[in-house]
Order: sequence, then structure tokens, then C-alpha cells
Amino acid sequence: MSSTRRPVRIAVVGIQPNNVHFKMYVSYLLAQGFDVTVISNVSSMDIPVTVKNFARHSRLIRYVPRLFREVVRAWRMRRELRSGDYDVVSVQQMTPDGVYATLFSPVPVVPTCWGSDILRLDIRPAYIRYLMSRAISRATLVHATCEQIAEQVISMGARPEDVETFNYGIDLSVFTSDGPERREPQRVVCTRGLRPFYRLTEIVEAMRVVCDRHSDAELVLVGDGLPGDRELIEAAISREGLTGRVEFTGRLEPAAVATELRRAAVWVSVPPSDSFALSLQEAMACGAFPVTTDLRAMREGIDESRGILVSDISPGALGEALSEGLSRAAEGGFAARNHAVIARVGDRTVNLSRYAGMLTRAAEMGGQHDPQ
Repeated sequence: MSSTRRPVRIAVVGIQPNNVHFKMYVSYLLAQGFDVTVISNVSSMDIPVTVKNFARHSRLIRYVPRLFREVVRAWRMRRELRSGDYDVVSVQQMTPDGVYATLFSPVPVVPTCWGSDILRLDIRPAYIRYLMSRAISRATLVHATCEQIAEQVISMGARPEDVETFNYGIDLSVFTSDGPERREPQRVVCTRGLRPFYRLTEIVEAMRVVCDRHSDAELVLVGDGLPGDRELIEAAISREGLTGRVEFTGRLEPAAVATELRRAAVWVSVPPSDSFALSLQEAMACGAFPVTTDLRAMREGIDESRGILVSDISPGALGEALSEGLSRAAEGGFAARNHAVIARVGDRTVNLSRYAGMLTRAAEMGGQHDPQ
């Protein structure tokens, strides 16, 4: 941006402000010189940015019926957005709060749809399903993180020309197959964290099958979770007799994640829904062979010639897929093609610039925006 112009004033709305993805978007905007305010359900972030907590509750809120609590929450979101002097609103993830922000923003609004927020509407309350399409239709521009999400938001009323499709990408200087590490031919890694959504206990049960076939097979779980998440996985490890065959690394910095990916033969992830996951992009860039759920968004990155897509995650079927993955990883031939895909579509420097460009363009459309 030119130093002679006032910085674009951006309100970034979302309820997971210390999530790594949320912080990536906000940190980039700050680094580019935008005037950024975060509107969230907490009062501070791990990065130096102004945070406004719209969700503070009085003690009396516990006596308010749930639906009316949502009315109060939506009203508070509206009040917070209208009390600030913003040029554009960036909504990070279309949670119910994201829906309220998109509906009530008095200035142009650009929602970023992360994945399950749009792809798993069937598990949302009926009133959110009703409001979601109205919010999507009202958005100035829509940022979809995979083609499946783009098609979904267009079916909900977004104009095709107002939808841009890309995930924010990865740091290709960090996530590369070049490194001092030696790849271990029976090492399987999952870098998705320990939340039950990623079905780590199912992966552990499948590893029992793998270990029966590969005497040196091991599983590495990268990331952390909420209290109790690790204990559930440890119970499965004990139940399957895999003590000593599964390693927990905890949360790692990106360079250390890349190291784990360069050491592993296979990367595995089996969530029930996903966008074109950044963790898959990192694995592809580092040369680990992907074994993942057969999801439309995953097929945007890999096909059967460069990975294994599984629809059955029972221990036998997933164990068979992981065993095949170890064999195909040893054969090679897939890594260069996977890296080429990510170099083309997953360069963070390119994609974050696209995101900032969407916000700038939406802000410039302010005179055409018709707040309701």
C-alpha cells in the first residue's frame, strides 16, 4: 500500500483467534500495514493486535433460554461491528458468529470458509442452516479454501464471479523434501493434532494391523489437543498392545514439523470432512506418501497415482491402506509430482497476497455495498 494513503481498516471476526490459521491471516495483514482490529470472544491474542470482546456475558445470561442467548449474541456482534470505523470485515470461519457478522456488517464483508463450517451444515441447528445461505448471498466476496466449498457457496447464492478459491498455502522455503533427515521406511506420521475429529484412535487401531506385517513400523502423532484427548489415544494404544510403537511429539514449530515429514515414509489423516488441508500440502511438499480420507477436497491435491484415498477406516481396511502406503513410499516416483502441485497452488506468499487483495477490492466496493 502507498504510504500516502490511509491504511485500509479491517475488522477480522472469529471465535478462534489463537488458532494457527486465524493468526496467520491476522499477522499477514498487520505485516502489510493494514489497520487491523480483531472482534472475538476473548480479550487478547498471542500477537500484538487490538482485540474487542463482543461476547462478554453477564451473570444473568445463564437464566436466558438458549435461542434467546443467540439473539443476544447476534445483537452484540451487530453492535460491535457498528461501533467501529471499518472499511471491510473479514470473517474467519462461518460459525454462527461468522454468520451473524456477515448478516449485520455495515460495510463490505468477505467470509473465509474453512471447511466443516460449510461442508457439514447437516450437523448445524436448523436456524443456522436457514441463515447461512442468506449470509453467503449477502457477502461482498467469498473466499473458499477448496473447490468443493466454492461450489457449495455458489449453490447457496454467491455469484460465481465473487468467489475466489485457494487455501492460504504453506511456506515452501520450510516445507521441502531437501533436508539432512534420512527417511525411515516404516515410519507413519500424522500432523493433524490430537482432537477426536481427526480419528486418531482409528489410526491407532489400524496400526495394529500394520505392526503385525511390518516389525519396525511406528506411528508419530504431531500436535496437541484439549484435556482428555491424549488420554483417549493412549487408552487405544494400550488396548492394541502398541506401547512403545507410538510417539507423541506435542506441538511443534513449522521447521520441526517439516523434519518429521521428511523422516516419515507415510503421512496419514482420516477426518470425516476437510478442505484441501494445509497439512496435506505440507506432506506433499516434504515427500511423505499421503494416505487420507477419500474426500472431494483431498482429490484436489492427490489422486490414486500419488496417494491412497480411503473410504473405509475400519482397522483392517485402513491398516491395509497404510501397509500399501509404506510399500509405495519405498517405490518412489510420486514425490516430485506432489511437490509440483503444491508449488503451483500452495505458495503462501502468493495466496496470502490474494487474500489481502480480496479485502482491498471489497473495501473499494464500499459505495456499492447495501447494508441491511
